[in-house]
Amino acid sequence: MKKKVIERIKEKVLNKTFKYSKEEYHKVLKFYKNYQNFRTIKNCEKETGLSQNKCEFLKKICYKNRALGRYFFEDKANPQKYMKNEILKKTTIDENSYILEIGPGEYPIFDYREYINWIGTDKNYKNNYIDFNGNIWSKNKYPKDRIYTISWENLSDMEKIFPDKKFDLIVGSHSYEHVFRPIQSLIEAASLLKADGYIILFVPDGFSDEADSRNEMTHTLYLTPEMIKEFFHYSKNYYGVEVQTFRPNYDYMVIARKK
Repeated sequence: MKKKVIERIKEKVLNKTFKYSKEEYHKVLKFYKNYQNFRTIKNCEKETGLSQNKCEFLKKICYKNRALGRYFFEDKANPQKYMKNEILKKTTIDENSYILEIGPGEYPIFDYREYINWIGTDKNYKNNYIDFNGNIWSKNKYPKDRIYTISWENLSDMEKIFPDKKFDLIVGSHSYEHVFRPIQSLIEAASLLKADGYIILFVPDGFSDEADSRNEMTHTLYLTPEMIKEFFHYSKNYYGVEVQTFRPNYDYMVIARKK
């Protein structure tokens, strides 16, 4: 409670201290949306010509207006429904498609009750729950024949369970950045996709200064567009690789198709 009061006082002081124009606001917004390097306050100062204090202040205003960041689509909402909508717009996936979702956690992109051929995998799945770094998720959420304990790096193990099954879509929301073998993971995924099948990843923006991404100790990768394209290139199994901003200064949507 005391901390919140102090934050409100600081905000009031800043509001009195900084007068800003629409032009200055849009300069900072443009920097955080488009700058293709590390989006630090120092780089904001360099690129916009504004002081570091003003950059920091205007960045907070951008977040308050939900023009950037985690809650870009909706305040305090999980993004999976927006991920699903974007996937359905860009692909031919429907309720009968064969979908493999990697790391669905508590909030899968596709509801297994609606998508009858949905299968999930999670390396942290144990019997009837997911144990992510000591956090217990999804207890009794998934039927045992719809989710399996398999990692990105060993996806081809799915062939032992479903020897004749190939998928129309392999999708992961904020799971790929936890892998130890990024190129091998893409090769493994390709072995399970139909020809022209889709792989779609939602991954953190590696140039962002977002604290909840930077401070997550289980992230092994800070992904940038060229890095992502290089991983796909060396996996040798995909075409039409696209990397686009999903939530500005927060994450990317990556889409590619199996050769």
